[in-house]
Amino acid sequence: MNKDTILFQITIQMAKRCLFLIIILNAFILKGQLYSLGQNPAGVKWSQIKTENFQLIFPVDFESKAQELANILVYANTVTRKTLKTKPKKISIILQNNTTVDNGFVTLAPKRSEFYATMSQENEGVDWLTKLAVHEYRHVIQFEKYNQGIGKLFNVLFGEQGIGAIIVATTPLWFIEGDAVYSESENLTRGRANYGKFLREFKAQISELDSISYEKASFGSFKNCISDHYKLGYFLRASLSDSVWDELLTRLVRNPFPLYPFSYHLKKITGKSINQLYGDLICSSQKKIRSLKGFEEITNVEIITKKSNDYVSYENPVLVDTITLIAVKKSFDKPLRFVTLKSGLEQLLHVPGNYDENSLRYSNGYLIWSEKRVNPRWSYLDYSEVVLLNIQTKKRRRIKRKTRWFAPCLNPTADKIALVEVDKANNSFLLIVDLEGVELQRIGFGNREMIYHPNWFGANEIVLSSLKGKSNFLLEVDLINDAIKYSRPFSTPFSNPTPYKGGYLVETIHANKDVIAWWNENKLKKVVNPEFGLDFIALDSLNSEVIYADYHNNGSRLVRSEITMGYDFTQDEIWTGDNTQFIIQTDTFKVTKYKPLLNLFNFHSWAPFSINPSEQNANLGASVFSQNLLSSSILSLNYDYFSDSKSKQWTADYMFEHFYPQFFGRVSNLFEPNVSIQDVKTNLKTLSYQAGSKVNLYYNGSKFRKSFFLESAYLYSESDYDFEPGYKDTAVIQESSQFILSFIVAHKPAVRDLYSPLSLRFSSAYYFNLNSSQNAQVLNVSSTIRGFFKNDGLKFSVGKQWGSDFYVPNYLIEPRGVSNQGFKNGEKLSVEYITPLLYPDWKVGRLVYLQRIYVNMFYDFMQINDGQINRTLSSQGGTAYFDFNPLRYSFLSTFGIQLSTDREGALFIAPSFSVSY
Repeated sequence: MNKDTILFQITIQMAKRCLFLIIILNAFILKGQLYSLGQNPAGVKWSQIKTENFQLIFPVDFESKAQELANILVYANTVTRKTLKTKPKKISIILQNNTTVDNGFVTLAPKRSEFYATMSQENEGVDWLTKLAVHEYRHVIQFEKYNQGIGKLFNVLFGEQGIGAIIVATTPLWFIEGDAVYSESENLTRGRANYGKFLREFKAQISELDSISYEKASFGSFKNCISDHYKLGYFLRASLSDSVWDELLTRLVRNPFPLYPFSYHLKKITGKSINQLYGDLICSSQKKIRSLKGFEEITNVEIITKKSNDYVSYENPVLVDTITLIAVKKSFDKPLRFVTLKSGLEQLLHVPGNYDENSLRYSNGYLIWSEKRVNPRWSYLDYSEVVLLNIQTKKRRRIKRKTRWFAPCLNPTADKIALVEVDKANNSFLLIVDLEGVELQRIGFGNREMIYHPNWFGANEIVLSSLKGKSNFLLEVDLINDAIKYSRPFSTPFSNPTPYKGGYLVETIHANKDVIAWWNENKLKKVVNPEFGLDFIALDSLNSEVIYADYHNNGSRLVRSEITMGYDFTQDEIWTGDNTQFIIQTDTFKVTKYKPLLNLFNFHSWAPFSINPSEQNANLGASVFSQNLLSSSILSLNYDYFSDSKSKQWTADYMFEHFYPQFFGRVSNLFEPNVSIQDVKTNLKTLSYQAGSKVNLYYNGSKFRKSFFLESAYLYSESDYDFEPGYKDTAVIQESSQFILSFIVAHKPAVRDLYSPLSLRFSSAYYFNLNSSQNAQVLNVSSTIRGFFKNDGLKFSVGKQWGSDFYVPNYLIEPRGVSNQGFKNGEKLSVEYITPLLYPDWKVGRLVYLQRIYVNMFYDFMQINDGQINRTLSSQGGTAYFDFNPLRYSFLSTFGIQLSTDREGALFIAPSFSVSY
């Protein structure tokens, strides 16, 4: 056998494995191909800046900052490609400024990046947009690295979804995110690798948990609090040189076919597998931590909260009186809530809506905080609103709706509120409002200056922290004279300044650990040095002790410590000037209009077989996909060939979501040869059209989530029957309409909850044939309640359908184990109980990492009438579910096996499989 023959056979084997991989990943690709987090309101006007390397699309009310962001992107493009040898192709970046969430992502199918412009109130000491640009552009470089070797072949065969499949199948998520964190930290004056709250999780985990496996550290757990893939990824990425990772990715795309390709190529380069690399990291980190113990004394604490063997975290303590605290409590078993702690006893006070972290304050009988609230229709339009709670009457109210308000703080008499407002151009303002939300005073801050955590220290004086460029300040604001006094610039950020003896206690960073320090006359003295980290500052009634959340792996505990002035570390943290290594230009770019309605189609992926997003399956054939950059226009074109019947089908599915109602349409042309109808052969051609609209609304303004769905559709089909000789050809035309309505209200669940602890769902549908008197109506009601143990639940469902005859659609789902039942009228009752059994965190080699096992037991009962006779159907049984990560795949998968028997005792077995994102 010659060399060319061997190479040809290897190529054929690779192609087969590629095709098999794409089909196996079909469910993942479908979700990636339709990767849409929602839309902006139709009225948003857009502009764009185009350069050789990127297209920046942004709302016109961000134009004042767009030039600045474009220069940051030029810098990010330059620095993030230094350690991965590739030149990225041009990418579109969409700037989202209608949301108050700080986030960003890069995705394929379609290839784009989205930046969420508004910063949070977590002061990391770095400009938000700069950090975001460097982090996300590193993802752009990473993804381009996969567009070579086999990745390039996949790109030719499958478009962008092919490269997405290669990344998903070969590369752990920790590397993708950890490498981006590493890049941001190397290319900015401060990144998350210099931020104590980012670093402490991994340090506490390896110190306080027994040695955990790589799988548990990588994929998480329902049993323990595990640091996420950003932290693990950063430490693993930092443990090896840039050249190793560049070579690894180069080898990976040339040969992605070993079962565990990332670990395989890592071992080829370094002699160490991922497990060995992780083991070395744990050993070296533990050794370093042990060597530092005793180097600097850990502050003594008195623990306030009770110890728990499960994950329980108490945060953001506020002092009500000499013996009463209120705090935020988090756990796996209950949703986030506010609790009162008094004389060792704990009592539930309130369950908030979508609580904005770091915002709980108290004054004169009132709690105040901010919550996120989404617009019911537009996912990219949300608000940060201030909520006030009277702790005696338990009455809560929203100060004002549709605001962008953060970090509220009541004055001592509880009749004024100081807060931070961030407008859509990312400008920061200090606002003073009354309890009705009426603006009393507004103080603006300069370009690129972000402000944090205002706090009153007099009737008309406020202290807050700020970040301006690369410098951090404490600010004293005199409201009477509109005067602002700045401290000296510091290199590390300040948070939660709290007045104390002529100065301020502040959370800051020293030696890469968050600590409490006392700031006075531009000097910093260390007050609290925790073992791993801390959050929040509250003073006791005598101002002699500080109360705070002391971070540990199993959750923060509330503690108190004496205020003792320690080491003066002022000189370590004073900022002496800008680092010339990090210079961003100030060029001016041409701005033009961007018109969404002229950019509806963006063909990004295809396949030499048919992937059907609406049905989530794959057949022989071909498919092409389009999704525009603003995710408001989605098209899939499919050709299906069914080899068993020789049938062929052309389909076009389209979704248009630019306006408030969402519009959809589907055109299908099906040819079925040699169909047998009562032993007569016919060739059947069916042309069908479907069009309609829907409205899908979601409300999250309280602890109960509510959603409303309404859909109407028109369906037309024309079937031509070409019968064999001797029979008359026939054409059948059908026209029908249907309406679907549903309303759901559900209490927000805890991490481990399998059902909402309390919910009610109502749904109804109506169908009628436009050419006859056929019609059908259905009504379904279901409810869930908490069960008998932790995180279990009961579900009750009832439904009734009325129909004109046997040939109408069936909207009632048959009992499990029973299928293909036609009926005119029907009633159904279903009862289910679901409960977790184990959180094992078991691994079976590198094949499976099992996180959770749970079961449900059910009884389904149904009575139907087909117009002539009544029948009774029922089934009972149960399903065992296994939440696991297969083959070291990063996203959690669920396998279920159902065993049930019908009314006659026949056994029915049904497997199921799903993947969560």
